Amino acid sequence: MVVRQAPPPPPQTVVVIEQQQEEPQLRVVPARRHRKLSLNARAAGMIGENLRLGGFELGLRFRPSRIFGMELAVGAYGGTDYNDMSRVEIPLMANLMVFLPRETRFQFYLLAGVGTSFAAVDGVHSGYEEYMSRNLRYVGGQLGAGFEWRVAPRFALSMELRGFLRARVDDDGRPEFYDRATGRSTNLSGGGVASIGGHLYF
Repeated sequence: MVVRQAPPPPPQTVVVIEQQQEEPQLRVVPARRHRKLSLNARAAGMIGENLRLGGFELGLRFRPSRIFGMELAVGAYGGTDYNDMSRVEIPLMANLMVFLPRETRFQFYLLAGVGTSFAAVDGVHSGYEEYMSRNLRYVGGQLGAGFEWRVAPRFALSMELRGFLRARVDDDGRPEFYDRATGRSTNLSGGGVASIGGHLYF
């Protein structure tokens, strides 16, 4: 008896496809540069009783960190003063500033500073009721608050409100303020300054 066996199956070929994994590419993003120095220009107005002065300020702002800063500024104002006299005034100011919050493009800030101011007044003094032409000089301090909005790395907008208190230090012996009805006089003065402007950073 003959038994026939089925031939063995042909060997199977196994194809293994290896997929190469691409190495991840690292993209280096440069850190945003903290620009520290800016030139600024602001339109400003002085606010006070019977005080109507408008003008502008130019300043140099230095920010060694994102929180702290300092500013030197000079202004020029013209209009009518407390005594209804025509006035031209040139203030010089130095301020220290604190900016919050730290890591945003829109930052509120507080400021405190000192300064001196030179004024030329002309007209009929409302207290003395006589014509005067005087050159006055002041020293004093100021406190204020504002915000700075960094629109672009090199440009920012700001708005600010400050209050000031000062005393006369010139050689003119007659008090600046005089009330004929009460006889009271003083050389102290105060008020506020509101400003809006732009900053060019380097």
